[in-house]
Amino acid sequence: MSIWKKIQSFTDKITGKSALVQLQIDGSSMKALFVVRVTVSVSDSPITIRKVAVRLKSEETIIARNVNLHNPMVSHGKRRDVKQQEILFQSESNLSIESLSLEANQNYEFEGEFVLSKEAMPTYKGRNATHQWYVQAYIDTLGSNPSSEWVRFTVV
Repeated sequence: MSIWKKIQSFTDKITGKSALVQLQIDGSSMKALFVVRVTVSVSDSPITIRKVAVRLKSEETIIARNVNLHNPMVSHGKRRDVKQQEILFQSESNLSIESLSLEANQNYEFEGEFVLSKEAMPTYKGRNATHQWYVQAYIDTLGSNPSSEWVRFTVV
């Protein structure tokens, strides 16, 4: 391996670019099982991963519209929308907990099945409040852990 390849491999591990992690979700009903498929595309250097995991969260957002923000130093107050977000649920599940060596320039697939509890709040979008569900996959490896984007899904 040339010195440039070694430097590039090290840089990829530090920046989380040693692999591309993509997530696909099938199904999204609160009463039914849903399947998560994770694809890991390894870059130009082999990597060793400690696990493949999935994060799940629900987030509530509330907007108070046209709030009067009174400032005693000014004779008139400013009005604006105020937004508050809170994570109501979060969990993490492993799809693979064994150490694996992944070859360069190869794709690997992992799959997991999930069922939300009966108490899980459904997705909703109102005028002043929303409740959304998200899922994200990542691999645990040396350096920065590559992860997928957060994928929004609907719970009914």
